Amino acid sequence: MRNRTPSPGEVWYATLPKEEDPNDLMPDRPCIIVDKVEDEYLVIKVTKHSPRPYDKYDIAIQYWGQCGLTKPSTARCSKLIFLAEDQIDNYKGHLVKSDEQRITQKLEAFLNSQ
Repeated sequence: MRNRTPSPGEVWYATLPKEEDPNDLMPDRPCIIVDKVEDEYLVIKVTKHSPRPYDKYDIAIQYWGQCGLTKPSTARCSKLIFLAEDQIDNYKGHLVKSDEQRITQKLEAFLNSQ
């Protein structure tokens, strides 16, 4: 049960759809809150895998443990998704300022490329 409202720069666990089948939902997946747009949240998907060399918008989260993640993790800035509020379940922490700045820069680069 959620005890706070998600805010930009926070790491949450959420129920995310699989890319290959949006009807197949994965609970307890980490994501970073980017913004709230009307009644949905824009989030960046997070993975435990290293940044992919062919995706220049993947960025390692340097201080992953300080923001509540349990393993080294990567923010996939090209993997933005809108989630309903009831899909966002469990607050983990807030990104360290330097990670937040690096991820924001990478996200802006991705958005400007579209």
